[in-house]
Amino acid sequence: MSTTAQLSQEVAAAGDDAARQIAAAESLEGLEQLRIAYLGKDGVLTRFMKQLGGLSKEEKPAFGQVVNAAKNAAQAALDARKAELASSGKVAIA
Repeated sequence: MSTTAQLSQEVAAAGDDAARQIAAAESLEGLEQLRIAYLGKDGVLTRFMKQLGGLSKEEKPAFGQVVNAAKNAAQAALDARKAELASSGKVAIA
């Protein structure tokens, strides 16, 4: 298996893990911790983006798209869960 294919599988697994954890979050504080863990400066998905520098010119675009898709999906899930929590009356939107 190529390095890019393996990394892409790892990104997909991290994205799936993020989605599961986000869906299970019970508070805004929990969501913020997940945002930092996955999308923050040293987050799981951010670290994958930093690996782009080690890939060949040909591999970068495809892998970049995979990572960006995972990051965008995680952000959308965070936003949706935040709205769900707010509409349930459990929390106030900051």
